[in-house]
Amino acid sequence: MLEELAWHSYGTDSLVSRFNLFNASMIFAVYWAFWHFPLSFIKGYYHSNLVESGTLYSLNFVVSMIPFVLIMNWLYYKTNRNILLPVGFHITAGFFNEIFATHPMSKVIQTGLLLIVSLYLVITDKEMFFKRI
Repeated sequence: MLEELAWHSYGTDSLVSRFNLFNASMIFAVYWAFWHFPLSFIKGYYHSNLVESGTLYSLNFVVSMIPFVLIMNWLYYKTNRNILLPVGFHITAGFFNEIFATHPMSKVIQTGLLLIVSLYLVITDKEMFFKRI
């Protein structure tokens, strides 16, 4: 909850004050990937397990940041900066991946599906993503 409050309120709003939503989301996704990188050195932690599983799964985590951030930022601004929807989306995604103990390959498929959804959102809501908010 605290992570989302910081990232999707102050962080996103600060970036959007300088960039359009699409560029702010791309910057945010890259920064978020670097933010999680040190976690791959903690033995037994999710990110460490990804590294042990293989390069494809580690890269998938980084690539998944793009659609994830696009969707969460779209939710945030589409609801007039209601932080609860991105928080709910993030918690739900993490919770269901853990409760169903999904295989890393299913997360690659999930990333593909999220890329399709985020591409649809960007195409159908170009003004929101490419016009300065």
